[in-house]
Amino acid sequence: MLARQGGVELPPRGTWSLDPVHSSVTAIAQHLGISSIRGRFLGFGGRVEITEDIEQSRVTAVIEAASIDSGNDMRDGHLR
Repeated sequence: MLARQGGVELPPRGTWSLDPVHSSVTAIAQHLGISSIRGRFLGFGGRVEITEDIEQSRVTAVIEAASIDSGNDMRDGHLR
């Protein structure tokens, strides 16, 4: 198990948005139990709200299902 030296340090209070350049949303599905199909969603966003009382903090994420990209146009069309 990897652990951060010095324990866990939370970011300062406030609202933090996901950076799409440094973030990704991916999915893996089994195909006929033989192979795995990998895909990613190009349209997504989210934010993290950190409050004084950590139990009141929240995370919100939105993923555009139609933005799936599995590298196969026909399969992506079927998924949409």
